[in-house]
Parts: sequence; C-alpha cells; structure tokens
Amino acid sequence: MRRKPRTFDIPIEQDQDGAAAAPGGEAPASKAESSSAEPAVGAGDEAGPVGPRPIPYAEVFDRLQRLQAEFDNFRRRTDRERLETGAHAQGLLAERLLPVLDDFDRALQAQEGGDSVETRGYALIREKLYRALADAGLERIESEGQVFDPGIHEAIMTQDVEPERDGLVIIELAPGYRFRGRMLRPARVQVGKAPDS
Repeated sequence: MRRKPRTFDIPIEQDQDGAAAAPGGEAPASKAESSSAEPAVGAGDEAGPVGPRPIPYAEVFDRLQRLQAEFDNFRRRTDRERLETGAHAQGLLAERLLPVLDDFDRALQAQEGGDSVETRGYALIREKLYRALADAGLERIESEGQVFDPGIHEAIMTQDVEPERDGLVIIELAPGYRFRGRMLRPARVQVGKAPDS
C-alpha cells in the first residue's frame, strides 16, 4: 500500500485591511510606505516661484532699443571701414599707374606737332586711362602760375624772375596728383625767385 505524502498547514494571518502578513508575523510594506514619496507641504508652507523672474515690459523694450542702437552703430562703422579700405586699395592702384601716364605724356611731347597714327593712338590710350582714373577719384594738381605751396609742390630748381613773379611756379616738370583728397604725388616744379629776395 502506497503511503500518502505529508503536508503542513501554515496559517496565514491577515491584517485589518485584509492583506496577507508575511511569515514571522511581519506585515508587508504598503505601497505608500514602499514608494519614496516627497514630504507633503504643510498648510503654513509657501511654494517658491516657478521659473525665472518675470521682466517688466519697459525693461524689455529698453533692452531692445539698446541692442538696435548698437547694431546700427556696428553696421555704420562696418560700412565706413569697407569704403575706406576700398578707397585705399584704389589709391594704391592709381599711384602705381602714374608712371604709365608719365610715359604717355613724354611720348606725346616727343611727337608734338605730329599727326601720325601712332601719335593719335598714344593720345587716345592716354585719355582713356586718365578718364578711368579720374572717374575713380584721381585729380591732377594745377601748378603753373600758382603760388608755390610746399604741401603740394616739390621745388626742383629756381629761376630768376621779376619781383612780381617771385614765389610763383614757373614750369611744371612733372604733374602732381591727388586721389579723393589724399596726396599721391606732389608736383615737381621750377619756382621763380626775385634776385633781391
């Protein structure tokens, strides 16, 4: 005859809420106790402000006006610097082309009175080159008959003249040029000098 297996009856205690107690008499932790709940805010406690402090409209408007003014100043300064840089670069190019104008002038002076095809071609090329530089801002300094000015004239030699022509430019040996008001090259001139001066 086969023996029946032994079984043990373990009584399960229940708490007042009807939840089963763990062996040993300890009640299982409730959901409220097992979760890490934050402490409740009491009736006397005040909650702190949420987010950054609100900025008044007048203060926001003032900041926007300041930023707009700073941007306008920056744009004007950038435009001015760009124009100055471009003018300086154009002035350097014009200064490097002055010897070419001088060569054309000397070639035309050597063929003065001639009416050959080469002479007319030199004159036409020289005129086109000077017109392009003048449109960019090149200006020739008028010297002959003017009072000698060391700021725009360079005296190469003097010539004895009557007293009323003392200090005047007698001959322009090489023309002087400005570019947009900036001196590129002073005119090389011969200055009249009275004998008694």
